[in-house]
Amino acid sequence: MTGPLCAGLADLIAARIDGAGSGPTAHRLQACLAALAEPAPRLAVLGGHSDGVSTVVDTILGARTAAVGRVSTASVVGWFCYGESGVLRAIPRDGDPRAISWAAAARLPADLTGLGLTVREIERIVVRAPLDLLRDWTVIDVPGMRSGCRRVPAVLAEADAVLLVLPEPGPDPGPTVASVRRFAATTGLTAANTVGVLSRLERLAVADADPWPAAQRVARTYGDRLRGLLVDPIPVAGLLAAAALPGGFDEDHARMVRALRGADPQRLALALTDEWEFRDWTDGPVCRQDRLRLVGMIGVHGIRELVAADAEDATTFRAVLWDRSGAAALVARVTGPLRAAGDRLRCARLLAAAERAVVRAAGPERACELAALGDELAAYRNRPELAQVRLAGALTDLLSGRCRLPAADADALETLAAGVHTAGCLGLPADADPGLVTEAARKAATHWSTWESADVSRRLRGHVRAARELSQRLALSAAGPGPHREDDG
Repeated sequence: MTGPLCAGLADLIAARIDGAGSGPTAHRLQACLAALAEPAPRLAVLGGHSDGVSTVVDTILGARTAAVGRVSTASVVGWFCYGESGVLRAIPRDGDPRAISWAAAARLPADLTGLGLTVREIERIVVRAPLDLLRDWTVIDVPGMRSGCRRVPAVLAEADAVLLVLPEPGPDPGPTVASVRRFAATTGLTAANTVGVLSRLERLAVADADPWPAAQRVARTYGDRLRGLLVDPIPVAGLLAAAALPGGFDEDHARMVRALRGADPQRLALALTDEWEFRDWTDGPVCRQDRLRLVGMIGVHGIRELVAADAEDATTFRAVLWDRSGAAALVARVTGPLRAAGDRLRCARLLAAAERAVVRAAGPERACELAALGDELAAYRNRPELAQVRLAGALTDLLSGRCRLPAADADALETLAAGVHTAGCLGLPADADPGLVTEAARKAATHWSTWESADVSRRLRGHVRAARELSQRLALSAAGPGPHREDDG
């Protein structure tokens, strides 16, 4: 559904598009209008090769759908949109789209035999499915990037928000953090539109230890060192989350777990210290072939969880897996705060695209009409209700060093830029007392006003002006409607 910010931008462009003629500028503006009319904003999921990108896609979709493993379609960008299933469309880099039948309950096919196209010739695969999350987001599954790859996926420019699947940092997180920072700087990702995800939580376990404390430490490390680049990472046991989905853990797996409960406790504990001990457990109650299937489905951490769980059948076991995976927190972030920001994020992307279209226009014949559109787009960007959109640029400038603020002010500006409700923009809980929120917003407006009048660069002054305007709007919002409310502006 198009929100008020995108609707206003669409009205502005539509009123002026006839003045752009029929050339490239008009086509770019028409593309902006088409994107503004789409039923949902776009959410890209990307990360390194083998970091669990497709598992995260499956987790948020609630279905085992994305291409996984060493199959050719795993190297193609996949677009998942809401609608009735039945057809998979391949969009080639050149030529007309081609289609084959596809059922939403199935994974994407391992190859596209029958289309007459090689993987290298395909720009993207587009499928529709009646999945609830796709009412809120069009999900883009970006193929995993190889280590050291400096090429930025072109599809990122078409995304409104990003789930960045982070790699395991290793004993020294410094090089990994530096690599993520370089990638974010190249792509323009900031905490305004990016959420971090750790999807291989199971790999952080040492012997039979609970992996969650280690995962939370890694998430804090990433969160601290990547301030401004992404919202605090969410740890997820991806293997458990995927197994909990329909078509994953089944009654045959449940039978294996029940059999393991009958083993000698000490011998079972030894076998579950790591995957290889379990694989080589020759005198256990489950045959080798079944052991390989079970550990491939949920890993030794998942097996330990289910052996100790108060569950007996596949349905209750899947509920345990979902609960222990931490996936609910990721889904809640995507369907809650990130969804609430969808209108703003889409407006930010397409406002910038429209501005670029006008700047790139050539020829004097449409100069007056395009100049008027350019002025109106600039005025639209400067509206107080779009102050949060402008603050995304402030994060980029702070991260690149083009602008500098004291650490506390930089943190406060990031909170303003990434917040999705009035209190959250001020670093307060969602249920904070309205009076407290109003006071905090007014203090923030005064603070940023002081910066605005200081001897700073024109670029920084624009950023702190946006922070002041947003703080003033937050104060008005927190105070609520009333005839005696004062405008802090």
